[in-house]
Amino acid sequence: MKCKSPTGEYSYPIYSNGIGNNAVWGYSKTFRFNQPAITFSSIGTIGHPEIRTEPFTPIIRLKVIIPKSENVDIGYIKYALETADFGLNKSSVPNVNANMIKSIKVCLPDIKKQRQIVNVLNKFDKLVTDISEGLPAEIEARKNQYAYYRDKLLAFEEAK
Repeated sequence: MKCKSPTGEYSYPIYSNGIGNNAVWGYSKTFRFNQPAITFSSIGTIGHPEIRTEPFTPIIRLKVIIPKSENVDIGYIKYALETADFGLNKSSVPNVNANMIKSIKVCLPDIKKQRQIVNVLNKFDKLVTDISEGLPAEIEARKNQYAYYRDKLLAFEEAK
């Protein structure tokens, strides 16, 4: 059984192949995975990797990738998957299967270098997100400022 929002006993997310808040399909009493993993959309929003750190259950259209070694940074693999070319299966519904994901070759530097790369990419990602979220508000503020000064400059009061 599942619930649409978390409750006391239904607290474990069930993830779909959506993006962001649209990825939560519901909540369950149980979970299938209880370790850091990457979920990867194989149908629909194909190729969207997300890191999951809490216990969760994926739906069928979501592949789960768990590094088998402590010498692999999960964030590094996520970024590598974002750049991978899968050559989608051409069917009535394009998809990526598990063998296609397994066939991806990833250059794997030592763990220290992987973490440095992830740190830099996380900073860029945060910067882009901050700009994307802040830019519309800044544009609106400049438009309001322009309108204020335009109105002040063009409001000719009669000299008394």
